Amino acid sequence: MTGAAEHRARAVTGPTTVLVIAKEPVPGRVKTRLTPPYTPEEAAELAEAALHDTLRAVRAMPALRRVVVLDGRPGRWLPAGFDVRPQCAGGLDERLAAAFAGSAGPTLLIGMDTPQVTPDLLAPPCAAAPGTAATPGSGRPRTADSGRSAWPSPTPGCCGASPCPPTAPAPPSAPG
Repeated sequence: MTGAAEHRARAVTGPTTVLVIAKEPVPGRVKTRLTPPYTPEEAAELAEAALHDTLRAVRAMPALRRVVVLDGRPGRWLPAGFDVRPQCAGGLDERLAAAFAGSAGPTLLIGMDTPQVTPDLLAPPCAAAPGTAATPGSGRPRTADSGRSAWPSPTPGCCGASPCPPTAPAPPSAPG
């Protein structure tokens, strides 16, 4: 089997589109807050390594489609199995809105700087049936009226629609 045929044979599918918003790892354009102490070349290598790890994890997730929403050009860091869409101009809010607008149905977006993400962490949201939301890391999808979120931040993951509907009430504030 060829490399591309082997990838298609083991590709895992699910109902969700996974978007990775990314910037081409070019020295002087990525990880600029790390310079100094790193050189622009070292910072770009770090960005490329993080992007590589993120894309490898996304490739192993159950997804209908995997898309890199890219500022720049694809390079050797882009594995097979990804579509590439250019980022629009504008601020981050506009680029994120355009990325979601270009997708139909359940959509999950992660950043290129997420090397800690694993297929096991994001598999439940990606496998959630349309109309449900899943809490990344919780291992189970839930409907919009199922109650509190186990997500460690106040923003739950969304796989039911794009844009995300409200999925759960905020947890009660701690007394005093």
